[in-house]
Amino acid sequence: MLEKDGPPRELSGDWASTRGLAWAPDGSEVWFTATQTSGVGTALFAVDLRGTTRLVDRIAGRMVLHDISNDGTVLVDHPVTRMGVAFGRAGEERDFTLANASFMADLSHDGRMMLISEEGQLEGPTYGAYLRTTDGAPPVRLGDGHPLALSPDGKQVLVVRYGERMEFFLLPTGAGEPRPVSLAPVATVIAAHWFPDGKRLLLHASQEGRPARLWVFEPGAGAPRPLTAEGTGLKTAISPDGAWLAAVDASGSLRVFSATGDAQRVVPGAFPGQLVVGWDASGAALYLRSVSLPVQVSRVDVKTGTSVPHLTVPARGTLPGLVSVMTLAISADGNAYAYSYSEALSQLYLVEGFAKD
Repeated sequence: MLEKDGPPRELSGDWASTRGLAWAPDGSEVWFTATQTSGVGTALFAVDLRGTTRLVDRIAGRMVLHDISNDGTVLVDHPVTRMGVAFGRAGEERDFTLANASFMADLSHDGRMMLISEEGQLEGPTYGAYLRTTDGAPPVRLGDGHPLALSPDGKQVLVVRYGERMEFFLLPTGAGEPRPVSLAPVATVIAAHWFPDGKRLLLHASQEGRPARLWVFEPGAGAPRPLTAEGTGLKTAISPDGAWLAAVDASGSLRVFSATGDAQRVVPGAFPGQLVVGWDASGAALYLRSVSLPVQVSRVDVKTGTSVPHLTVPARGTLPGLVSVMTLAISADGNAYAYSYSEALSQLYLVEGFAKD
């Protein structure tokens, strides 16, 4: 607290998160919304000028204080954040969200299967890996963990389980048991993609305390092999024949380089603020997306750099509270796509009757 005379004075101790601040009408207390534990909903507190803190009210979820009127009416809102998943084909979109925190991890090349991570209260800290066919059939839970990539034949999924360290498994999509895999010396995997042969994985990953880079890993055939220099881990797509990789670098150049990491070339044109989504089935073009909303997906000719608008996400217009489109995948024929999104909605309340104990 800042006073007319004297240095600043601390009224309350440390909090994991604080939002909202207002004086009580009589000036005897400062009210605020906060939590002492990260990940737990905020509650409404008051602290007097001697530093005594009391709980005013708590609700299920988060509460944010905006103001207090002279008559003691309190203006608060109840913010609700949510991650969802959607699938689109031929201009029509369907929401495939499982609970309140669904994340699209991968889409099969034919657009018929979607890999979903459920990260909310339904699953808890272990997360859950789900496979869902895009015809609308119920999802199938494959096991614990956050899924990273679906194999081209649809028979196995690379998942990571979080704890003191990342642990990696291959989960079968049918009968069978999870198979642990060692990715040492890799410690953290940001993203993974299967090569079309279904034998190798491209990892955007890093060693402990080191910058990210691209690696190639073949389960059962030894340790991951570095493909690029440290600090060059990019959002990358693999060509249909598995021979080429493509990524937009920090300067906005669209680069195509061999899967062995040596030969490379730059596609004509500039593509700042865009990310590679995937290759088309012919290998002659790439799909690129914008980061800003609404997301614009373009088809770019690899030889000429000619860019043609392909689709807009979300196709159903601006969703209420839409914050971002996170992951986005597109089928090889360009007719189907899936994405995960985040939205933030708030319910605003005027509350009367709060009284000091």
